[in-house]
Order: sequence, then C-alpha cells, then structure tokens
Amino acid sequence: MLIVSLATGWATARVNTEIGPHKAVIHTTASNDIRVGLGPLGSVVLDSPLPAPLGIQIDIHEVPAADITQDLQTQLSANLNAYLQLAENPEAAIRGPRDALIRDVLSKAAITFGFSVMGIAALRLATGGHARRTLANLLRRPGVRPLAISVAGVSALLLIVPLLRAPVEGARRISALADTPFADVGVVGQLGPLLELGADAAVGQYTKTMDFYARADAAIAAQLRPAPSHVVYRLLNADGTRGKAVEASGDDIVTAVFATDLHCNIALAGSIARIADAAGADLIINGGDTTTNGTSAERFCVDAFATAWKNYPVVVSDGNHDSTTTTAQEREVGWHVLAGEALTVGGLRILGDIAPTITKLGQGTFAKREESKPEMAQRLATLACRAPIDLMVVHDPYTQRVPENTGCAPMWISGHVHRRVGPEIVPGADGAQVRYTNASTGRGLKDDTVMGAMGSDAEITILRFDTKHRSPIDYRVVSIRPDASVGITPLRPYYQLLASEAIARVEE
Repeated sequence: MLIVSLATGWATARVNTEIGPHKAVIHTTASNDIRVGLGPLGSVVLDSPLPAPLGIQIDIHEVPAADITQDLQTQLSANLNAYLQLAENPEAAIRGPRDALIRDVLSKAAITFGFSVMGIAALRLATGGHARRTLANLLRRPGVRPLAISVAGVSALLLIVPLLRAPVEGARRISALADTPFADVGVVGQLGPLLELGADAAVGQYTKTMDFYARADAAIAAQLRPAPSHVVYRLLNADGTRGKAVEASGDDIVTAVFATDLHCNIALAGSIARIADAAGADLIINGGDTTTNGTSAERFCVDAFATAWKNYPVVVSDGNHDSTTTTAQEREVGWHVLAGEALTVGGLRILGDIAPTITKLGQGTFAKREESKPEMAQRLATLACRAPIDLMVVHDPYTQRVPENTGCAPMWISGHVHRRVGPEIVPGADGAQVRYTNASTGRGLKDDTVMGAMGSDAEITILRFDTKHRSPIDYRVVSIRPDASVGITPLRPYYQLLASEAIARVEE
C-alpha cells in the first residue's frame, strides 16, 4: 500500500513555481529524462538522475507582470539580475522548485495512504472484521471480478498515460559547453543555433567567475587560521578606558563570521563558508540586504546562501532591500531572523530587528512600519537593559544612535552604508559599548556589479566574544580583492592591548 501511495504521489505531483524571472510549471513524467520546455524556442533535454523510467517536465512560461508602480528600467534591471544569477548558479535556481516538487509528491502520497487506511478501517468496521471474506464472496458473484479489474486498469491508465512522453529526436549538444557541467545537455529547436552563437561568451564569463572564486578560496585556505584558543585581554571601563585584564579560553570564546549587504551575490556564498571553516566559526551573522529587491524570484539567492552555510546556524537582521517575502524565505531555510526579541544562537545572546524601511529599485525608500530609526534604536536599547545580551545586530548604523548610551549592549554591529566604520568605543552609564559597521560583502557599490568577478573589495569580519565576561574580545577583517587575492588584518583587540604590555596575572 505504501508503494502504491508513493506511485500515486509521483504520478500526480505538480508545482507552480518560479525559475529566474519566469513563472514555471514542474510535473513528473515517465520519460526517463529531464525536459525544459521553452515554448517556441524549443527544449533543453538532459538525462534524469532518477531511477528509470522516472523523469521531470519543466515548462517555462512568461515573466510575471511587474508592479504597475515600477518603471520599465526597474523591471528590466530586476529581470536581468535574475537571468545573471540563474546563469551563475543554476543549481540554486532549481533547488527551491525541486524541494517543492518533492514535498508535493510526499504530501499526495501521504494523503493517498491516509485515505487507503481509512477505507480499509471503514471496510473492516462495516464487515465486522471480516473484510477479506466479504470481498472474496463479492468477487465470486458473476461480473464483479471483470468489473473490478476494468476499474483498476482504467485507474492505472489514467495515472500512467499523462506521464508518458515521446522520445526526443534531433537533440543537439552545444560544442562550447563541452568542458562545463552542461556538457551532456541536449537542445531541440531554435534554441540550439541561438546557444551556439552566444555560448562562447557565456561560457567564458562562467569560467572566469569560477576561476576567480577558486583562486580566492585557495588564498583563504592558505592564509587564514583560527585565532588562539586562549586569550588575555582587557575589559572596558564605563568611561571607555582600559579596565582590568581577564582571560578567556575554550568554550567561553564564541567566533562569529559577519557578512552584510550581500545583494544576491551568490558567487560569494562558498567563500564566506570557507572563511567560517578556516576561522573555526560557531555561527554566521548576516547583517541584511540579502536580496536586491525583495522579490519572490530572488528566493534562490536565499537558497544559495543557506546551502553554502548549511553547517552553521545563521542569524539575520533584515535590511531595507529585504521584504516580508525575503523574511519568510529566510525562516523557511532555518535562519534565525531577529525581530525584536533576543535569541540565543551559537552561544551568543543576540538582539536586533528588521529595518523599519523598505527600498524598491526605481521607487525610493518607504516606511515598513510606524517607527522611525531613532525610535527603533531607543526601543532596542531599552530591551537590552531588561535582560543581559552579548550583541546587538541591526542593518542600518543610524539605528545604533541613541541619545545616551546605556552600555547594556556591549557591542552593536551593522552594515548598510557599504563602507567600514569603526570599531569605535562609546562610553555608557552601565558600561562602554563597541560599535562597528561592516563594509559591503556583496560589493554593491554604485559603479560595481554584484555578479561575477569583483570590481571592488568584498569584506567579511571575524568577531570573537567572551561569554563568561559577556564582552567582545577582538576582530579581523578578511578582504577578497578584485585580483582574487585575500587580505587579512591582524587580530585586533578592541582595547588596543600592546604586545609589550605583559600581564603578570589575571585580576579576579
């Protein structure tokens, strides 16, 4: 019965989704291949990795109509970004639809199995527990057995026939794709000549991008090492001066990798994971602006980052380019979204919230809720004083500014402005505070693209915290440069402890 339920789930599975900027419909087949229908242009065909005869049909439809408030340039720009991201990381683009199809198969199989169990239970109840004997007697009646066989056969045909596909004839391989992951892809129809014309340039860009990040990842592996597992450093006095010396080691030290303003630069996802691996990180903190326009089509950006960072818990403080759709997508992949309540992740107690504004390309910036940046800053500062926290994460540094620093949050970090600011030490009534703004990780500068090889530095910061004393310890900045080299700043204590300043003992 379980096998029949799974077969029924497979035969009836169908998903309406998005691939790149396009709407798409995905359903299962018995063609033993994967076919991507592109309308008048033809089809793309590749071997199915599934057991024979299972296959998948993907029908690509139109680009959804844009919001009527968007101008043409904005619409074209958003669609172009989606195409570029699809070309740069096709695996990420299909991961969401693939998972949705699997869920549809399993859910329909579960429904079929459930109805089957209920039907059997109802039959047993109706026959007083003699279902088999009753069915056997029923099938002995004239005409009943042929009728049952006919009904079963017709039902099977109704499930199987829609899955059948004629073999594809005339599929051609694109010579320019011979040394790429797409070497075995077959193309049918007008798409073939079009790809032959443009494939060389596309493959050249793809190869250049992959080579760039391979060299950057090799540099990260060669240069970056974990910080010492034992450290002696100084706490900060409330007035911002050096306080007493303390030590931290082992599980008391938490290492976080901080990236922000990714703006859908999914090519960087693996490099950030390499940095986390090399640094021995406990978690990854995303400072927001994961996407560019917060559209549902940008889901595969979230999926790409989530897949690359699957070995780490991820905390995110959504920015002004992230919509409620983005927030929902992040929660679906298991990220911890900061939304005004403290969360304990990777050993750190972290507070933060979603940016109070939303920016749409070509439309400007608007309020997400009835709260200004200063009001959000004051609310978070007040919440921090109600229960101890280790770190405050906000997207916009302007939501760090409060009239009087209480010091209840020993460190605030942010992004948004695409340039590094700080760290700076701000005296407070209940303790000094370290404030730090990370430069753009996605390199989203006005004169720079967020796709392919880089035209400006991408910065990621490694932060360490002492959970025993609830204090930030030190930081390092990793810069991936346009020539694929990597720069790593020295390990810097916030308290500027000089190497020559020996500490005879740790003050209790």
